[in-house]
Amino acid sequence: MKLTQEEYDKFEQKIHAAISEADVRRAWDHLITDVLGESIHEEQEYRDMTISNVVIEFKDKGMFKNSKESPKFKEATKGRIFKYINRLSKKSNMPTSAFIGVVTDGQCTSIVTVENDKVDSGNLLSVNFNNIEYVLRVIDKGMRVPLTSSNLIDDFGPLSKYGGPVILSMYSALNADLQQKGNNKTKLFFNEWKNLYGQVSTMPKNKREVVLKELGFPLDAGLSEVLFTINTYNSFLVKLLAAELISTLPISSYSKFSETIGLTSKNIFTVLKSELELDNFFESSNIHNFVSEVLFSWYTESTNKPSNMAEKVKAICLRLSLYDISNYQAMRSGDLLKDFYQKLVPDKLRKSLGEFYTPDWLVSYMLNKVGSLEDKTILDPTNGSGSFLLQAIYKKKEIYQRKGLGSQEQLSKILSEVYGFDLNPLAVQIARVNYLFAIYDLIIDSPGITVEIPVLLSDAIYVPEMQQGTDKYVYTIGSNVADLHVELPKSLVDSRQRLVKTFSILNAAIDHNGKFEDCLPSLQALFTNEDASFFKTLNNTFDKVQDLHKKSWDGIWFQIIQNFFWSIELPKMDIIVGNPPWVRWSSLPELYRERVKDTAKLYDIFSEHKRYGGNELDISALVTVSVADRWLKNNGVISFLLPQIHLQNDSSSGFRQFKIGKYHLIPQIIEDLQNISAFENVVNKPMIITLKKGTNDPTFPVEYKKWVSVDNKKVVKNNAALSDVLMTRDVRDLFAKPLKDSPRARWIYGTRQQLPIFDKLLGQPTYHGRRELPLI
Repeated sequence: MKLTQEEYDKFEQKIHAAISEADVRRAWDHLITDVLGESIHEEQEYRDMTISNVVIEFKDKGMFKNSKESPKFKEATKGRIFKYINRLSKKSNMPTSAFIGVVTDGQCTSIVTVENDKVDSGNLLSVNFNNIEYVLRVIDKGMRVPLTSSNLIDDFGPLSKYGGPVILSMYSALNADLQQKGNNKTKLFFNEWKNLYGQVSTMPKNKREVVLKELGFPLDAGLSEVLFTINTYNSFLVKLLAAELISTLPISSYSKFSETIGLTSKNIFTVLKSELELDNFFESSNIHNFVSEVLFSWYTESTNKPSNMAEKVKAICLRLSLYDISNYQAMRSGDLLKDFYQKLVPDKLRKSLGEFYTPDWLVSYMLNKVGSLEDKTILDPTNGSGSFLLQAIYKKKEIYQRKGLGSQEQLSKILSEVYGFDLNPLAVQIARVNYLFAIYDLIIDSPGITVEIPVLLSDAIYVPEMQQGTDKYVYTIGSNVADLHVELPKSLVDSRQRLVKTFSILNAAIDHNGKFEDCLPSLQALFTNEDASFFKTLNNTFDKVQDLHKKSWDGIWFQIIQNFFWSIELPKMDIIVGNPPWVRWSSLPELYRERVKDTAKLYDIFSEHKRYGGNELDISALVTVSVADRWLKNNGVISFLLPQIHLQNDSSSGFRQFKIGKYHLIPQIIEDLQNISAFENVVNKPMIITLKKGTNDPTFPVEYKKWVSVDNKKVVKNNAALSDVLMTRDVRDLFAKPLKDSPRARWIYGTRQQLPIFDKLLGQPTYHGRRELPLI
């Protein structure tokens, strides 16, 4: 559909001359017929006009008086559209959210939806070319677009009509910024991201070109630049989705966020920076600390954006405004945003990055195995897109609804019981959006409540530590590019409420180019019992953040610091569950290896034999012992998806001690999945290992279930239903224990009768090869 200037001019003349409701109707009738060629049904069951699932209500010229509070506007929306759509919904057996209402008085037009038995009206759109073209597109679509991963990829994927042009515009701006002489924010953010998160494996030229062609990028594009562009775009899109959802709340400052942004006459990038990237829209809607990454905001301030990029971004916003955001059943059937990302980034590129998302059936299976979630705290410390968090929320909602708990009580319990964090800022943002969708129905029923999604930008291994001999925490955030060395008094960190208030005061001073002395009186009033050393420590951190501000690293550093320090205040959990990253020690970025080396030594997790495999510890082992030590209760349970080779290779011998200080991680059950492909199209050898934290020594043998097949096949589809998997799986019930019952020894498994025989047959090895081979 395309509106020509000539068609618009004819409409404008007719609408300008209109006086009565009939005049207004005739002007729109001619426009719709000329541009859309639609068959129009007038005055059916008292509806002024109906086209597919669109109902149009007309009023006499100017009766809305440019106000949504006018009696005639309320009559058109709440009195007419609401009634018509509900009637059509019952007649067609379709949800009310599938229908669209349009109300117009010839001077203003508004798009209206009916959701949750309430009328939601969009902006009052004056008569101009862009606004009329937008309304015609809404009518042309005929109904709202269901929120599914396939629709998202069709509309916003790399080769789509709407997404493709924006992705390539971002790539063009990024390349120009990186080649520009001197320093700029884009260079700083890109280098920071590349050093911390953007480790792209070498890929042969032919495979690289296949990936680039699949994404629509130039064949000579660098993979790091491509991935940074895709991550930026993905971050923008998921935040836009979240904003569109939140704008349906009565408290929201926008009635239709995407529509407002898409039709704004202001600089769209200035608006996006303020409302999306700096979190102002979410804060004003009582969703606090929702955006805490700054690396992907560079596009809003790039000085090299293509001239037509603003129009392309507006087109995305207007397309998204047609989506049926409130009817998000697809989100309940699985991790929709995970599916979208997997389709946004080709398999070959994701595999080169080591990104393997846990299938929903396996997530559900693992959560079922850890016992009842009722009143239990649960943490996924490497939450990725949030699949484990989503399913934990849905399980808890079912439990609490059966118990008769009200929405507000359910919401309060979930927010204090389901936690996640991740080191990757994109993963954190996607997980927060997923979490928001999962609890949105509870938010609607809890008016006035303030929400903070408990998904943190934080590290499962490298966390703030007390500086020896002092009463302050120290921590370094970022790579050598940012290198933000933070010092905070313990008494401040111990009170999150005061920490948030303090950072708000410091951040306001930095935003106004102030000095520490400017905010000192407010801080002294807040901390009446602290001495000079307390304020000196705060001054040191303030100066470091201000220095980054002066280097164009202005953003939300105090919010980022707050997230990292929030993790050490989390309560000890009843359950920890997830799929930590599988990365060999030698493949970690050098800076990160250096930062976590002391933690690895603390847990005595390295192999005793440095010459053959001792330095190839998989980082998932360190994640397991670190999170169990810091965040798991005594008698709490941790269940992780780990490489099965942890039980057998020499690099993991320290991990097999299952020892953290005075506690043991006592093996409860191991499920060996290496004979089946639990991850479709991926060759790996996983196991589910469930451990219980306690002071008793582990006892052996432990239950060891070896999966042989599912439905007589070795491959399980990602979209398989758990019920089908359980009905058709073939599992051998065995037992396992360390060889010779030595804590660091390799494990053996078999029947109870076979295990003693293995000990006798194998004895003690007298020779170690230069490269290790699996024992079994």
